[in-house]
Amino acid sequence: MGPRQARIFAILYISVIAYLSLYPGTFSPTPGEGFLWLPMAGRRQALDAILNLLFYVPLGFSIRSALGGNSRMVLLATLTAAGVSFVVEYLQIWSPSRYSTLNDLVTNSAGSAVGALLAEFLRGNPSPWFRRHLEQLRLAPMAALFTGLWFSWQLFPFVPRISWSSTLVQWTHPAAWSWPLFFAAMFGFAVLRYAKATTPWLVLAFAATVGQFVILDRSLSPHVVLGAAAGAVLAFPKLPRSWFAAGLLIWLLVDELRPFTFLNTPQEFSWAPFSTWFDAVGLEYYTVVFRKLFLYTATTWFLQRSGMRLLWTVGLPFGVLAVGEWMQRYLPGRTPEITDLALLMGGVVLIEILKLSNKAD
Repeated sequence: MGPRQARIFAILYISVIAYLSLYPGTFSPTPGEGFLWLPMAGRRQALDAILNLLFYVPLGFSIRSALGGNSRMVLLATLTAAGVSFVVEYLQIWSPSRYSTLNDLVTNSAGSAVGALLAEFLRGNPSPWFRRHLEQLRLAPMAALFTGLWFSWQLFPFVPRISWSSTLVQWTHPAAWSWPLFFAAMFGFAVLRYAKATTPWLVLAFAATVGQFVILDRSLSPHVVLGAAAGAVLAFPKLPRSWFAAGLLIWLLVDELRPFTFLNTPQEFSWAPFSTWFDAVGLEYYTVVFRKLFLYTATTWFLQRSGMRLLWTVGLPFGVLAVGEWMQRYLPGRTPEITDLALLMGGVVLIEILKLSNKAD
């Protein structure tokens, strides 16, 4: 990622941070208690700390990449990202529905430092093996994007289990079979092959799928493992991109309309992106977000590679998702909201940033 692309990404990412941190955007003239220190009293607090740290890694990474210069810029990038966190935490003092804590400020700053240091490491001189495989991803930017999204989908929150007994339980008691997730994994792994991910990265991607059970709050998912294996076979003869794009669009529509039983009375539609995220969701929510971001981005990319204009490559999946979300008002167990459309547009932005990076090279 060049400096220009990193600046664009950092600005957009700060906008996302501001939206998620200050939603619903209502403020009181009277400030509440600010910068509380909450003791790590339980598992939930520890997970929140981990999520906050991970959330600010991309910001520290992108700011460091945007600054250029020498290694002193690591400190400036960390302080800049930490400054964003401070402003957000300070504004939360004035929001009746939010509260600011020193815990968040510390973990956000730590994540910023990790991101800045990672960017500095990649700018430096890593081992020849590591440098060789990084160069392969640089030459195939879409492979890099989809590989990163795949690892996020399969391994988030990237924290291994501490207890061996609980790990063994997850291995011996796998998740229940899910056909929707089977097909999602099948299309997903096929996308990695179409995007020209090299063999070592494909092996690591498949290993991540098999090894989910060692990650906190994740379990062995036979349907995902077999789906990934089927995707590797599906992409072997390399079907025409237009066929694969059509398959992704059909899958999106089917996935939007399952379980195909309809209610008489419609549910309320949420026009606020990620509205369900604010309702104390678990880690599974993040897995769903990364899965959807992966597949929506892949659909747009395949339509582009089929020779369609940008208007159609965005408009077709946008129309499918819009119809599907509107119909979900009548589907039991589904949440009709605008989040899926926001994820689609996020994928479009990522693709366009990578296009700018290619032109810069």
